[in-house]
Amino acid sequence: MKARNYLELFIIMRDNINMLHSGLCGYCNILRIHEKISSDEQDILLRYLEIHTPKRIDSAYGWAPGLIEPRLRWINDTINLLTNETTQNSNITK
Repeated sequence: MKARNYLELFIIMRDNINMLHSGLCGYCNILRIHEKISSDEQDILLRYLEIHTPKRIDSAYGWAPGLIEPRLRWINDTINLLTNETTQNSNITK
């Protein structure tokens, strides 16, 4: 199966946010265990998160562990960003 794109993967993250119990990296693992995403897709998401999530100063977490709201807000912001990029790219190719 071909890996889905970032936009599709972040929509899956948003739509299954009730499974989040700790941080986004662990959440990706939960999504894989529950067969919402593949192993390859988990790796894709983890690489994206490593580059794009807020920088950590003294913790492995970008936000306090278990807090859903800031993570959901970031996921929604990322979906909006990716949607805008997709729209701009499709306008260029027309």
